[in-house]
Amino acid sequence: MTPLECRCTVTPSRPDRAVFKTLNQSLPRQGGGSGSGEPLNLMANIIVKYFRESYEELKKVSWPSRKDTFRDTLVVIGVSLGVAAFLGAVDLGLTAGLQKLINR
Repeated sequence: MTPLECRCTVTPSRPDRAVFKTLNQSLPRQGGGSGSGEPLNLMANIIVKYFRESYEELKKVSWPSRKDTFRDTLVVIGVSLGVAAFLGAVDLGLTAGLQKLINR
């Protein structure tokens, strides 16, 4: 089991909740002191690895061209205006209908 893996155990009092115990307590610490070393470096390595892998994945993305982005933006704006007009018309219709019912 690597230092990044966790052991999962279920407590008898709460069988629906899992208790995760990391192996950080059993890892040897650098510097020999009780408060220095490995867990902090391990966390820093995890963060650095995350950003490095994220950067590599972003290089694989096929980004849309400026023309495609502009066209898609216009489509979104057009659909939004169409939906707004439709909902506005429905609102006006329902308001007029309710006013007629109330004024009877």
